[in-house]
Amino acid sequence: RRLYREFLRYVDFFQPRVFIMENVLGLRTAAGGAYYTAVQKEGRALGYRVHGQIEDAWELGVPQKRRRQLIIGVRKDLPGYFLPDLKPAPRAEPRICLGAAIGDLPILRAGGGEDERDYDIDRRNEHVENQGDTALRYLCDVLEIDRAEKLTNHVARPHSERDLRDFARLREGENSAVAMRDRGVEFEFPYDKTSFADRYTRQSRWRPCSTIVAHLSKDGLMFIHPTQNRSLTPREAARIQSFPDWFRFPKARTHAYRLIGNAV
Repeated sequence: RRLYREFLRYVDFFQPRVFIMENVLGLRTAAGGAYYTAVQKEGRALGYRVHGQIEDAWELGVPQKRRRQLIIGVRKDLPGYFLPDLKPAPRAEPRICLGAAIGDLPILRAGGGEDERDYDIDRRNEHVENQGDTALRYLCDVLEIDRAEKLTNHVARPHSERDLRDFARLREGENSAVAMRDRGVEFEFPYDKTSFADRYTRQSRWRPCSTIVAHLSKDGLMFIHPTQNRSLTPREAARIQSFPDWFRFPKARTHAYRLIGNAV
């Protein structure tokens, strides 16, 4: 809510030519829009032309459903204005889907994997053959796989046998609420189904992933792998956030998930 003032304190000190703040869409309506208005007003008081715009990360080349509020400030002494029509970067692949981003990674069981290992080149070649040039460009131009000597952070968290049985009941691209409603599936999880109806979600290879969030550090139940019976690894989550493969995260899985989920 008021953390933006810390950000603006740095803006005031360094006086950058341009600043960009990112937040969830709820910023527009929180406290009746008071914070959304205050961010812009206080940014202008520091000598910036400020406006807000909403961007869809999927349209800009990130393989997830991520619509975010941007606040953009341009220093008043600069001529012109920041064009609000953002276009994908030259190396980006707009509307890239989840399968293209992670389908070359080695198959793991829940609780399996190593913090550092060799890539499975045969699996990568098969993946590119099946997914085509779009996947290859994402791997090479965005994930920069040629700069990573080893595959790191591809370690799956363990799950209870009950959760694994429930995961197996889901079809690709389906959550537990839809499975119960449309197919009459009965899950074992011992929660009030009116509150936790969508407790589990199996992602789809053919669509963008759900928004990667810091809650991944708590559990991965909303991020079940499309074809494997486990949740996403830190490396998979990092790829969905468009981190290059050479970027290493801490071995501590909880810490890694939190860093990845909080990243912009």
